Amino acid sequence: MKRGIGFLLSLAMLLAALGPIGAGAAVAKAAEGDLPESYYVQPPVGTCASCGAPLFAREGNWAEDQRCYDCWANDRNKWSIVLWTPPRPHCAHCGNSTLGNTSGLCDGCVMAGCGEHTQTVAVVDKATGKPVEGAMVTGGALGPAQTDASGKASKSEPHMHLDGTADVLVSCDGYQSQKLSVAVRELAETLTVELEPLPEAFTIPLDLSSFVGEAYGPVLLNAEWQLEPLPFPIKVDHLLSNEVTLTRDPETGEYKGSFQLNGLAELLFQGKAAVEGEVTARWDEEQARLELVNSDVTASVTLSQDLSYLFLGVDGELTPQIRLTGAYQDDGSLHLVPAVSCSGSAYAYLGKKLEQEVLAGKVKLKLGAELTGGVNFTMQADLANGENVLQDFVQLGGNLRAVAKLLGFERTWEGYYWQYYPVVSEEDGPAYEPPQPVDRFPGRSETGTAGEDSQQFRPDAAPAFPTEEGDPVVENAGDHADPVLVPLGNGSVSSGTSGKYNGAAALFWVEDATERTEINRYRLVYSLYDGLHWGDPTPVYDDGTADFAPRAVTVNGEVYLLWQSANQEFPGMVNSSEYARSMDLYAAVLRDGQMQDVTNLTEETGGYCGMHNLEVVDGNVTAGWLANDSGDLLFAEGQNHRYEAVYEQGTWKVQREDAVAEASAPGMQALELMVPLGQADAAESVEAAGTKFYCREDGSIACERQGEELILAPDAQTSSFETVTNGELVFLYWLHAGEEGAFRLDGAFYHPGTGKCSAAQTYLGHGNALHGIDASMDGGGNVLMAYQSSDWSGTQRRSYASSDLMTAVIAPPQDMADGGVPWVLPAVSGSVLVLAVVGAVIFLMLRNHRQRKG
Repeated sequence: MKRGIGFLLSLAMLLAALGPIGAGAAVAKAAEGDLPESYYVQPPVGTCASCGAPLFAREGNWAEDQRCYDCWANDRNKWSIVLWTPPRPHCAHCGNSTLGNTSGLCDGCVMAGCGEHTQTVAVVDKATGKPVEGAMVTGGALGPAQTDASGKASKSEPHMHLDGTADVLVSCDGYQSQKLSVAVRELAETLTVELEPLPEAFTIPLDLSSFVGEAYGPVLLNAEWQLEPLPFPIKVDHLLSNEVTLTRDPETGEYKGSFQLNGLAELLFQGKAAVEGEVTARWDEEQARLELVNSDVTASVTLSQDLSYLFLGVDGELTPQIRLTGAYQDDGSLHLVPAVSCSGSAYAYLGKKLEQEVLAGKVKLKLGAELTGGVNFTMQADLANGENVLQDFVQLGGNLRAVAKLLGFERTWEGYYWQYYPVVSEEDGPAYEPPQPVDRFPGRSETGTAGEDSQQFRPDAAPAFPTEEGDPVVENAGDHADPVLVPLGNGSVSSGTSGKYNGAAALFWVEDATERTEINRYRLVYSLYDGLHWGDPTPVYDDGTADFAPRAVTVNGEVYLLWQSANQEFPGMVNSSEYARSMDLYAAVLRDGQMQDVTNLTEETGGYCGMHNLEVVDGNVTAGWLANDSGDLLFAEGQNHRYEAVYEQGTWKVQREDAVAEASAPGMQALELMVPLGQADAAESVEAAGTKFYCREDGSIACERQGEELILAPDAQTSSFETVTNGELVFLYWLHAGEEGAFRLDGAFYHPGTGKCSAAQTYLGHGNALHGIDASMDGGGNVLMAYQSSDWSGTQRRSYASSDLMTAVIAPPQDMADGGVPWVLPAVSGSVLVLAVVGAVIFLMLRNHRQRKG
């Protein structure tokens, strides 16, 4: 074996060393334009004894001389001290001595094929192959000459050399001229040149630096990327398009055009570029190339509110200035190089919820963790020539700070970044260790409930049509109130400016129990609204432990409630995992104004119980939730199991998913939490009142109706929305964030039966932050909303100076309140009914009168 390997290695080394020898001696490549011997005027009969140059048949005194003329002249110079002239006979063309060559030409003219020749250039149309008449030809012996009807230009001379090269320029109106370097013998054999017509447009490449991108941590540009620390490099070829299209002006013949955004820039700036100036070029006939006339193009590009369908909103601007300059490549082709300068920043708000639907039986579960924070985009650029990266500098960065709020904890991702810059080296840089998310439990001073005037309850703040100021039910309620508002029956909205809700309702929220220690302080309370005032807040189930995340539904005037509650009081701070594992799920029924049937649904379940929801399924109130064995707040680590509980005959029947008929799998590893900032499609639709609603790629909201797409809110500019329904009418609503963190809530009503949708409009907008929004709908289509309106102490840090708990009622348009039935129909029906009643009374009176007469 070793001998075999040694033999192969020796053979390989031998072949490497002897490769050139084995291939034969190298042959010198003939210079361009040199003639082969077949073109010589005389065939060679030998070689020079001194230099090896060809010798030709001679006569006279030179017949026996074995030297070429150059070597003979060198020998003659050695012995001569006087100026001498070449001996006779002389060359018929150049006058040098022939040394007796029988052709009468010197050695140089013999080897140049000197004689009477004709140089011819034939010009044809490349597309049709037809001859081009009137083309101008310059080069070689032709200069200048026009082609005739056969497309040819020719010239003859009695003594013409065929060796060497010539630059030939062929031009003609309406065609792209050509400049060629050809061997002279090709001209003597008729050179055919194909001309292409001048096109209507030229596509000019842009020379752009190759950019490298790095992203660490949550990448919030696509909903399908996971929210977890995942470093990966991205290579981006360019921020602009890689070419510019110039179109011919029929009047001037010049070519004009501009550039487009592409790649990352198109994603960030959405093509909103204000372009000033044009790239102008013309065809240079003499140089046979496109010549740049003007390329002073400036574009101001803004990162604007049009990104709201990716993010909750954008505050600030990035305005890079882009100017194009021209450069020619070695082959004469025109390229353009962008010169870029920029300095600016913009902030994109997140502000949406982490939501990943999971089915537990027939109950749709949602994480519902409020995601706050945003991405601070910065751009610094000074791009000089697109070639020398030591001179060029372009950096587009995005620094992320995201906060997910669950169980009173704030899980913060901070320090993740993106950056794009010209490639300096293909070698990998030092490994980057992404920061880990940090969990912490904010104190009262941070949540806004530490002051003496906090949590002021206002019983007269009835649900009413939203106003700019708003009317809080609880002033300074803290930013973890998580309110839920449900009707207790059908109501109405009073006419006039007040627009108050005339109907019973129940409001649930999490208050800060100031008498408790920090970690145990959150307590779930409720208040009943009688159509005029709110009743005093009452604890739902005050066992001294922390409560979170209420869910509620109303059935026949009874409210069914589901919430998280810790199974113990904690003497001090604990980590989020231990805190989460202490959470049980409780259920209760609000009946006759009293909280009844309080039940711990997870007393026999281990792990963290959350991601819960409450729905009416097949006529039964049904709860669903996940249990995570590792206590992970986001259900991203460890094992997750699904549970379902059905309320029947006054009791809750709990089943683990593997006992549920429609369950797919009893366990679920590492639930993937998606960030809802990408584009939704029909597969990610929201179903309400038997209709599927979804976001389109342009940020509009649509639904499926009778197998076709119906666009409901074409200008919504959002990637996510919520729905609320009473089974007949649907209200869709979504958030936007404006400048300085001013949020607004837009919405529209839709009637699935008629396919009618109201115009989208802004319903909530107090000039500050809106969060913790919950909505329900009564039988008349009136939407009851509970939410928090918060003043900022820092928009980019997402910290609140105060948070009020607000309620509102939104009435549907009059023509949709009763299913879109026109007012004429009930009016006519009422008139017919009145006439029928009157007719019946008259008939009875007449009959009674006749009986009396009889």
